[in-house]
Amino acid sequence: MIHDIKLPLFTKRCLFSIVQLQMSLLDFAASDPATRIELEAYGKYLDRDDCCFKGYGQHIAAAVWHGHRPKRPLAKIALLQEFSQSFHSSDDPRPVYNAQDFKRNWLKRIRKEVENLYQCTEAKIEIGYFYGDGIQYIKGKATKNQSENTEVAPVWQQKAGEFFLYFYNAYLEDSKDGFPASFFPPDMSALIPGGKHFGRQELLKLFLVENNNLHICPVCDENGYYTDSRGTIRATIDHFLPKDTYPHFACHPHNLIPTCYGCNSSVKGLRDPLHVTKGEPGPGILYKEAMPYAEETRRKDTFYLTVDLSKGLREIRLGNLEYNTQLQDGNEDGLNAALEILARVYDIPGRWATGNPLQENKGPKDILAEESKQNDTSVETKKPGFVADRVSETLFRRMRHFLGQGKDIMPGDNMIDELYNALSLLLYYLSEEDRYKDPLTVPMLWILAALLAQEKQQLHQVLLLQQQGILPKDRHFIPAGLDEVLSWSGQDNAKIQRREDTIQAILNVAMKKKGK
Repeated sequence: MIHDIKLPLFTKRCLFSIVQLQMSLLDFAASDPATRIELEAYGKYLDRDDCCFKGYGQHIAAAVWHGHRPKRPLAKIALLQEFSQSFHSSDDPRPVYNAQDFKRNWLKRIRKEVENLYQCTEAKIEIGYFYGDGIQYIKGKATKNQSENTEVAPVWQQKAGEFFLYFYNAYLEDSKDGFPASFFPPDMSALIPGGKHFGRQELLKLFLVENNNLHICPVCDENGYYTDSRGTIRATIDHFLPKDTYPHFACHPHNLIPTCYGCNSSVKGLRDPLHVTKGEPGPGILYKEAMPYAEETRRKDTFYLTVDLSKGLREIRLGNLEYNTQLQDGNEDGLNAALEILARVYDIPGRWATGNPLQENKGPKDILAEESKQNDTSVETKKPGFVADRVSETLFRRMRHFLGQGKDIMPGDNMIDELYNALSLLLYYLSEEDRYKDPLTVPMLWILAALLAQEKQQLHQVLLLQQQGILPKDRHFIPAGLDEVLSWSGQDNAKIQRREDTIQAILNVAMKKKGK
């Protein structure tokens, strides 16, 4: 994420309650091969002393069992039955998957990952592949085009994945009513807006209230992320960890982020933040700093964008996003992971400019190797770079508007100081007033900061030379960048000189006439 976002507490409680309900149903189905998948048995299972639903287990079991959709009231129960039958069967072709202890350990791992992501107290969380053994990714479904040797997940894992996805598809996708209030504990269901369902609209509206200063996509800072059509909020919801790869996070509150369409679909697609390549050995590591709702990271104060002005304002180039070690006590590996995910998964800062398009199937070593070459100033660089034409044009229009076409910058000895102070004020507004509200504010902020820092350094060097007597003290030096900005507002040296010559000529005539 480029912007800090907050997860509403009520959304967090509601959706995690649903995930706990899903896990309890799977545990119930896997508890005993003789267990019958029926309402009474499940109600008793939820009312156990060690279950979070004790005291109202029968109530929730009845709601889950009977559903609220007359056409397919028992679809989730049918999936649960298929999971139970395949979980306790012994016809899996691979011996390792025949062992019940492996299956139960798999269930424990899935539950642990769900709970760790919810608590967000650890510096990093190991998250394995859902399908397979957690280390090696195995495709979730076999198709008719796959050969007999194609490795696919065992049936019980496939049914578990379909079961998790069913809850999202049936209750949280577009135009769905949402989870019935009866799915939740009484103290929670009583607080559901409208008292009937908690679904997509409730999720989005609570997010807007909790993040009421955010009008731009929290991931890319490029587009608005929602529209309000007569009280109905329209927005895409991104699964930070793709739900098809990690079905147990399909309804997890920490995995759902309202974003723009580009971040959710056209740019990100199915890219996995945890693994560069599917099937990569070893579990993925999700660092706290890289989590979507990592409020403690303070991205606003931590991340900054490097900018190259060596080719002038007509060809500004964006560098990499980096983090300010002086302001952040967080895990260095976690901060690097957060920036790597922005670059590889969401193509940021590449999307803010042109050139150097996002490359597929590149690992971290490849990315680091390329960056090392790009940062090597000893040889001529051949990189196309991130040419910030779109961002810079937006910034320049903003600067012209802010400077009022130069009418507020008076010519004279203090002209450069006035211009510098005016642009410094604009920098403040971009950082404190316009961030979260206007598109592309983050890259505009750092381009303007780079310009002012460069010009300030040049002015300081001239002052030193004047103090040393190398340059005359009465010479007014105008840095190239500020000089170009003045030209946009009609305040460049040539125009100023022409105006002064014209004024002087008129005054000379007037003075001669007066003398006569």
